[in-house]
Amino acid sequence: MDPNSVKPQITRLQKFRESILQQIPSIECPRNFRKVVYEDESLNKLDITTEIHSDHEMVGGCLRILSSMLHRGHIFVRRANEIHFPKLLMYAHTASGAVGNLELCLDIAVSSCEIFINILDFHQEIFTLFRNIVVQMYTFRNQSVEEFPIGQTIQFKRVWRCLGDLLGIVIQLDEIVLAKPIIRQNHQIMLRDIEERIERMAGNDNVKLESLQALQETYMKLKLAESYCLSGNAFREFYEESLGELDTSIGFAKEMHLSIHLMYLKWEKASIDNRPDRRQFMAILGLSVYYHHHFANFANKELIRKVLGGQRKLGAFSLFGDLRFFPGAFLLREIADHSVFDKKDIAAVEKTREDLNIPNIFDAIQNDIIGRIREVENWEEEVERKIEERMNNRGNIAQICLDLGELFLKGVSIADLLQGQSKILLSKFVGVGGNLESMLLTRDQAFRLLDGLETIKSISFVFQKHWRVFSESAMLAVQQWKCHAINFIEKAKVVLKASQLPPGEIECKNASLSVARDMLFATPNKQRMLICATALDIGDIEKWLKTQDLAQLHNLINRIDNFLAPRTIAEKTTNCAFLAHSYTLNDVFWEHIFTRKSRCENIRRWLSIVTDVENYWNIARNELNYSEPNSYHIIRYKFLSKLCSLVENDLRISTHQHLEISKRDCLSEEDSKLIRHLLQSGVFRFSDQIIDCREFVTRYLEKAFYNLTVVAPHDAQTYAKMAKFASLKYDLEIISGGLPNGGIDESTDMIELVKNLSSVVVNYNYSMTQELFIEKQSPNRRLHVFTRNDLVNALRKFGNGLVPTATNIAYQILRKKLNIFYQFLSDDHIRAQIEFDMRLIENSPKMSTGMERGYTYDMCENFTNKMVKIAASEPNQTNSGGSERGTEDGEEKAITYLDKFRVLITQIGNTLGFVRTIGMASKNVEVEMGEYMSTEITRLLDELDVGEEQHETIQRIRNRCRVGTSSVQKSDFNQLLVNVFKDALNKNLSYLTNFYMIIPALSWSYADYMRICRIRAKNSIHTQQNDYTTVNDGFVVGIAYLLTVLNGWEKFEELIWFDEIMGYLDNETIRLIANPSKGSKLKQERCEALHGEFQEIKESLYSAKIFFEFEDFGVKTNEKDEEQEDDWF
Repeated sequence: MDPNSVKPQITRLQKFRESILQQIPSIECPRNFRKVVYEDESLNKLDITTEIHSDHEMVGGCLRILSSMLHRGHIFVRRANEIHFPKLLMYAHTASGAVGNLELCLDIAVSSCEIFINILDFHQEIFTLFRNIVVQMYTFRNQSVEEFPIGQTIQFKRVWRCLGDLLGIVIQLDEIVLAKPIIRQNHQIMLRDIEERIERMAGNDNVKLESLQALQETYMKLKLAESYCLSGNAFREFYEESLGELDTSIGFAKEMHLSIHLMYLKWEKASIDNRPDRRQFMAILGLSVYYHHHFANFANKELIRKVLGGQRKLGAFSLFGDLRFFPGAFLLREIADHSVFDKKDIAAVEKTREDLNIPNIFDAIQNDIIGRIREVENWEEEVERKIEERMNNRGNIAQICLDLGELFLKGVSIADLLQGQSKILLSKFVGVGGNLESMLLTRDQAFRLLDGLETIKSISFVFQKHWRVFSESAMLAVQQWKCHAINFIEKAKVVLKASQLPPGEIECKNASLSVARDMLFATPNKQRMLICATALDIGDIEKWLKTQDLAQLHNLINRIDNFLAPRTIAEKTTNCAFLAHSYTLNDVFWEHIFTRKSRCENIRRWLSIVTDVENYWNIARNELNYSEPNSYHIIRYKFLSKLCSLVENDLRISTHQHLEISKRDCLSEEDSKLIRHLLQSGVFRFSDQIIDCREFVTRYLEKAFYNLTVVAPHDAQTYAKMAKFASLKYDLEIISGGLPNGGIDESTDMIELVKNLSSVVVNYNYSMTQELFIEKQSPNRRLHVFTRNDLVNALRKFGNGLVPTATNIAYQILRKKLNIFYQFLSDDHIRAQIEFDMRLIENSPKMSTGMERGYTYDMCENFTNKMVKIAASEPNQTNSGGSERGTEDGEEKAITYLDKFRVLITQIGNTLGFVRTIGMASKNVEVEMGEYMSTEITRLLDELDVGEEQHETIQRIRNRCRVGTSSVQKSDFNQLLVNVFKDALNKNLSYLTNFYMIIPALSWSYADYMRICRIRAKNSIHTQQNDYTTVNDGFVVGIAYLLTVLNGWEKFEELIWFDEIMGYLDNETIRLIANPSKGSKLKQERCEALHGEFQEIKESLYSAKIFFEFEDFGVKTNEKDEEQEDDWF
């Protein structure tokens, strides 16, 4: 295969893959970082002791012990930074807000008991680990040359750094306690309260001993926490603790001095080209003070003086939140003998403090932030350019990945610098409520601070937008760096083997370098890279590589270690949770958002900052019962409400142009563009809420216009004009603020419906389940509908007197319809056909099951054909007349007597459906009024102060209320309509009871009619001559009513009609499937549709039967009325 033909195909596949990845929505909310497992978090947590495999037993054991301890030290550092210190600072922040309220201070202190106990345990764990590491180092040093040839020459660089980090944790704990005296004050209040409780419990015999002992144990732990952690002397307690025989070991002291000195030189050299490493200097600082005090008798004083000189390069830096750390001041505080220091160094420390109060420092920082903002803009352009090259496969892909890795580190570095500069400015921020007058910062400096914070988030957004590319590039870069690092290690092994060292030392160091190489060969993670770095120290890598190669190797190891958790680094450097301790700056942003001309991008970045702060506040909310300031409240009243006011004012000015208005009150063109931009694109996500500027302003204006119209109706046109201006200028769709001309519950006029009930039952279809009526036909595309709720509203308005009137009208309609029903069944042709079918069923042989044969499809088809012939034989009937029915192709069929009879029964059912619906509506109203009247009258009667002679009257009123409430259940109009016609139809017109025999033909006609209606609805075939409905329960209600009145249910069920017809349709469908032919598909669909219709008819019919199942309470009529009912036909 030609390679040139393969390359374009690979390029297309790569582009296709990248396009898919780009379509996957990225995470826009930084808060979701905690909810998603990223690549640096999904790596398996390895057991270090099982990862190290070495040919030399002592080397393997040394690496396992040291690596495990170093790994635990890293965990302690992370726990301190992410858990314990934030909780302690938030406790101080919460307690400072309760100063002066003793009860609240006590509640906060009690809720934080667990925090102090955890810090005490953490302090003890740190000291235990520190002591174990020191003892283990001393043990390796004292190993014999035969057992461990390199024991005397091992370079414990990583180990000393870990010890310095542990001391740095303790130093930071002291700094927090000293800077926040409220912590110790509240702790003492809590201790006094617990002491009083213990005294009260000890004097109470009913208190259980276990409870008293538990409280005493808690008190002892809190007392220890005060002594060791909350006194500000935790570090002093640390270096005053004895290490046993090591306290007098001059050799160990010299080794410690040498290690600190080398660490300081390395830090000093790295600080020339890059920003000084604050964490490393904190470790050097802690080790130096520990060395000076613990080995005070033979310590080298020059070391502490040299470290004090290093603070000039670093000055002061932030630890957490609003807490600043002065290394020089710390040394002067911890070293009581100032004669150790040079006077120039002491003066430099004082000058460092003074420099932070000089306004020129702020100007310098302000200019630096401006430069960083421009640098970020160039950085973003460079990132976009490199990613475009990566997507289009232009240039060397490997080199592009390395460049993206460098750009990632550059973005992290810029964000870290901006964080430090922002914290310096925040240290002088004392504004309250967004008032710039109360700050030490000028207006420009405050705005520049906001710009710097927003720039940090712009870097974060670039990381989020292109994270997949950054992550992939980081992985590829790590693979290349691993290869280079392995190459350097192999070079070192070659030099080592050619050295003149004793064979035992060569073997040990070679085994250590082999372990480092094996860790790079494996899939990298934090634990393996820690093992690799430790193995390089034990293998004394610095002696076997040139200075330039050694620097490159250390650089590669550090880069690989950083790129194993890029998300953690990116989030840490772009997290602005430190703003929680200067949160009034949030007020400044929202208060001056229009002054700064902030666009939607700026708002999204600031909302991301607020989300960081809220995530930080979650610690206080969960463990300190602290409720942070309502951020949405600030946004609403300082930004959204102001935006509404500006828009409303502009609309008023635009509407009243005839008035003389000062230009100062008018919006400038720039402000108008900004407002339009916010209304068009101002949709923001904040926490779990969506802030839509357009929607908020629209609802505000609608409410304002409506309220003002209510107060001044004569100004309604003015506000309508303002709404029109809002639509034209800002594209806001505002609902008219005019007052409504009717009630919200008003619909069709029920009085007119009752008056014209005879036409309603003809022109509307009834839905039994939903209790509503839908218009059959309409000249336009709007169908009228009225429901039971409409009848309820009408009865509330006109009273229940409407119900008897409606029932009386329904009775008159039923009399007319039943008269037609009687005439149809009295026809000789109809009666003859019905009697013929009855004889046919009686004479037919029984089925194999012993049951009589039911009404078959052939009988139904024969009856239907006879009805068609009867209609054709009439002189007034034609085969092409107008019809209610139709076929799929639009051809209309001639209506038959059977179809007319089906329509008649449907109208009877619609009438009964209306009576049932208005009856249920009446019961709803009566129940509501009965409950109201009973409750109100009973309350009024209870409040009356009457004598004994009125008790009987009051009791009658109470009984009347109860009777009125219970009488709701005593009127069923459907039952009345059944009983009033039942005797008349069954007494003299017994042949009407054969009505059940015509139901199969009627149901076939109804099923075919509904099938055609559904086809019309599906195909949107709508004309004024065709019904356009999918519901018509009046037919089954009418059938159920007539079967109840004529006592025909039992005889109808003996026909087993539904089983017969559905069985026939199933067999017909199977036959059509087995013997396909031209047109069989349409026939099969017709059979399936009819089967569904018959199934629905069956279920609806037996549901309607329930409406007429009640005990006959015997409608009493006098003889005269009975004679009239007998003669009404």
